[in-house]
Amino acid sequence: MSAHTLTRFAKQHDATAGDPASLVVLAGFLVLFPGFFFYHSAVGIGYMPAVFGGFFSPMALAMLPALLFCYLYRLWRDPSFFSGTDLAVFGFLVYFFFVVAFNYATDTAYEPVYEHMVAILQWVSVYIIFRSAHFGSDIAKFAVLLGLAGMATIVFSMSSNGFFNLTDVVAVRDTATIVTYQGFARSYLMAQLVVVPHINSPLVRLLAHAVCLPVLFLNGARSELVGAVIAIALIEIVRAKRRLPLIGFIVAATYLLFGAHIKHLAAMYPNNRTLELLDLSNSSSWDSRSDMLHLAQRTIADNPLMGDYSSYFIIAGPGSYAHNIFSAWVDLGLPGFLYLVLLMLVPIVLLLRDLAREKDRALPGEYATALCLLVVTLFLVCTVKDFTYLALPAAFGAYARYRTATDSAKDAPDGRRRSEASQPSSRAAQGAPGGLALPDEASWMRIEKMN
Repeated sequence: MSAHTLTRFAKQHDATAGDPASLVVLAGFLVLFPGFFFYHSAVGIGYMPAVFGGFFSPMALAMLPALLFCYLYRLWRDPSFFSGTDLAVFGFLVYFFFVVAFNYATDTAYEPVYEHMVAILQWVSVYIIFRSAHFGSDIAKFAVLLGLAGMATIVFSMSSNGFFNLTDVVAVRDTATIVTYQGFARSYLMAQLVVVPHINSPLVRLLAHAVCLPVLFLNGARSELVGAVIAIALIEIVRAKRRLPLIGFIVAATYLLFGAHIKHLAAMYPNNRTLELLDLSNSSSWDSRSDMLHLAQRTIADNPLMGDYSSYFIIAGPGSYAHNIFSAWVDLGLPGFLYLVLLMLVPIVLLLRDLAREKDRALPGEYATALCLLVVTLFLVCTVKDFTYLALPAAFGAYARYRTATDSAKDAPDGRRRSEASQPSSRAAQGAPGGLALPDEASWMRIEKMN
């Protein structure tokens, strides 16, 4: 084939990005993430009342029927679209549901049961979006980049004293429906992670990185800022032709940007929460989360096999769950905890194997999105987020999409592996970099059908 084979693969991979089902899925992402940010900004500034409450839950539930229809429509077109990752994720949700239902039947406190039932439905919506959305298509990149620009503009224009906070603005109104800085950070970070890996221009990616870090710094989301730094390093390593020199450059640049000037930043922005990372002993949130972790550890020690569902609620009240992966052990028991850990670690190991073998080159955008979401989410749930954190289904969905795309590319029409169907001496292999055998015309048609 010609030298444009890999580009052609990407175009074929996103051939249906403009069909109604794909547009519905893309709209779901835009509503739940950039839309969430814009809604709460408008409510905080006073442009509109909080007619949708917290926004994410009602919108996720309202869009769930349409998203399920799009997912089932894809399965109807091609049953092989259903992957092992789909089975594993839905299996976890079934286990989660039965744990919640059993505890509800045994007169457990209603509030954690309600929150977890809503979380299960949110997981389904988010998973389908990231499983099905064509974030590498032109329309998706334009829409998400436009959303990022809008969110950055709001953060920069509404920040004062080095901190983006709408609390002063909403002080005379109902603040209960206004999201915290964490919700704003989640919307921006998720949008960043799905679009930037698909940008081919290094300069445009550099600009996106240069905007992302100050936005999250001003927002005060410390964990999301660290996650963004991790993601930037991963994206550029995946995209680089010479990876080892780039790793050294990233380490040096990180030190120059943060290590050498951190004291000056602390003096310039004394009220910024992000700088509490320098001394966690002065962080009130760190102290409270440490107390929650100790409570979870005592619960696990007393109930090592099945945990003790919602025991934290009875002891310390709402929101007192462990803000890390151990929350799964408390609520779901050791089986649920191990299930979730494997759901995270197995895809990461397989992705790193693909990176070592340079199998990520065919779909760098899809690969980098999946790797960044999984690694950043693993970091967050190991440190500050509980097991219902919505980046988890997003990461699993992105990985399932990448794996389906690569599997469809390496399977020949007669069911043989691509390496068996196309020898390196063929015309296709001669036109590909490094003698890589790529799908023939019939395979392209099959890939388009699957997407």
